[in-house]
Amino acid sequence: MFDGFEVFDVEVDGVRIHGRRGGSGPPVLLLHGIPETHLMWHRVARALEVRAEYVRCFSDPATVHSICEEYRAAATLDIDHDNADRGRRQIRCPVLALWSLDGPLPEWYGDPLELWRPWAPHVRGHAVPGGHFLPEERPTDVTTALHAFLTQPSAGVDPRTGRSW
Repeated sequence: MFDGFEVFDVEVDGVRIHGRRGGSGPPVLLLHGIPETHLMWHRVARALEVRAEYVRCFSDPATVHSICEEYRAAATLDIDHDNADRGRRQIRCPVLALWSLDGPLPEWYGDPLELWRPWAPHVRGHAVPGGHFLPEERPTDVTTALHAFLTQPSAGVDPRTGRSW
C-alpha cells in the first residue's frame, strides 16, 4: 500500500511515534484521527510520489519540447495518418476507451466510441468523472471499468448502448 515509503519509529518524551516517510522536498506531516490509522493516507501520500515525479520530468526542457512536438504532430501529421488508415487498418481485438466526463472530447469530436470504431470495431467504454489523468484521479472507476472489460466476453452486446461488438 505504501510502496516506496520506509517505516520508522521515533521516541519523543517516552512516547513512540510510528510513521512512514517517502518522496523528497519539504516534509509534510499527515495525522489521522480516531478510529483511523496511518493507512487512511495511502492514496494521498502516493499522490503527493506522483507530483514530485511529474515535476522532475517536466523540469527537463527536452521533455517539455517533446510534449509540445507531440501536440503539434497530433494536430497535423497524425490527422493525415489517421485519415489514410481510417477503415483500412484496424485493431481487431476488443478495445477499452475511457475519457474524461468533465473534459471537452465529446464536444470537440462527438461520441468517442464512434470516433474509434473505424479503427477498432470492437471498442467499448464510457466517460469517467475527472480530468486528464483518470488513473490517478479516479483509480477506483478505472479499475472497475478494466475489471468489467477483462471479465466480459470479447463478443456480445454492450449493455449501456445495445451496440454489438
